Amino acid sequence: MSPNLPQDLFFDYVTADEVGLAHEIEQKAFPPEEVGSLEAFKKRQAVAPKLFLGAFTAPRTLIGYANATLANSSTLTHESMSEHDANGTSVCIHSLAVIASFRRRGVATALMEEYIRQLREDPQVGGAVVERILLICHENLMKLYEGVGFVLKGRSSVVHGPDPWFEMGIDLADSVPPYPETLQQAAHSSIPPNILAALTSSSRNRPTARPYASFGSSELVSAEGENAFDILCPRSGCGSIILKAGAGKLRKGPSFELEPTDRTPPAPLERLPSPPTEISWWLVTPSPMAFENIGFSRPINSSTGPSEPKIKLLACAECDLGAFGWSKEGGTEFWLAASRVGYRE
Repeated sequence: MSPNLPQDLFFDYVTADEVGLAHEIEQKAFPPEEVGSLEAFKKRQAVAPKLFLGAFTAPRTLIGYANATLANSSTLTHESMSEHDANGTSVCIHSLAVIASFRRRGVATALMEEYIRQLREDPQVGGAVVERILLICHENLMKLYEGVGFVLKGRSSVVHGPDPWFEMGIDLADSVPPYPETLQQAAHSSIPPNILAALTSSSRNRPTARPYASFGSSELVSAEGENAFDILCPRSGCGSIILKAGAGKLRKGPSFELEPTDRTPPAPLERLPSPPTEISWWLVTPSPMAFENIGFSRPINSSTGPSEPKIKLLACAECDLGAFGWSKEGGTEFWLAASRVGYRE
């Protein structure tokens, strides 16, 4: 996670009312001959709203976006980028842009990582399961896309403006790389093998999560009412850091049904008391960027009724254990059940 990212950064779908704002960002980010029309933007949002993802700062201010449509071609052509095939298996990214004042801060990278993560978790975008993500870019942007997992496929046949385009893609069936990008890069560098081995080994040393029940009522909370210890995934052998100390505030609130009543929670998670029993929650704001590691389910209907905003369940982004908590879709508050996570002293 880049330390330069806005602290209040969050991601959500661009609404029909925000398409004009996205188009304004497009006009300022690209030369005139490469700018898509406002009509094209409106069409993309209308036919593929889940492929029009925005980067926002709080209060909801659009600072960047990525948009795409679907095609059934395994490579990009003028035709596949001009039409939307609702049963397509290829996501064709048309543009990625961030406003000038937020560039070179990691926003574009974070936006693409979130875009890819969502498609890996929920590849059913249209009438078929999405198999790949494709885009074309100029040579100067290849490093950006390689950094989030895209692979160069070759020079594109698409001609749009005076400079050549290169096609890149991600096969969503491929497994996610097991190490951070820095270690992947190190594997291809001149770092001596013994040093590289030490780095790799240390990345696998996971802290042991101490359970919530082993603490006294006030041990977990700092004088400021924040989590006094790092919050970890409680699964044995994982121990991934979910939230650093001081990033959440303890709150009392009604319990929440994090899984259907007829389903047993995965070990070592225990079922929460039936609502409206009050329990302890860690409140994290204002965006997912406050977490060190967190995964989200696809949006689901709230247990309070379909008229309420949809929610997303929170889980470990490394081992998928969950749910640890919940948030409203597009919201700025994230709730972790204190009894469902582990702690590092």
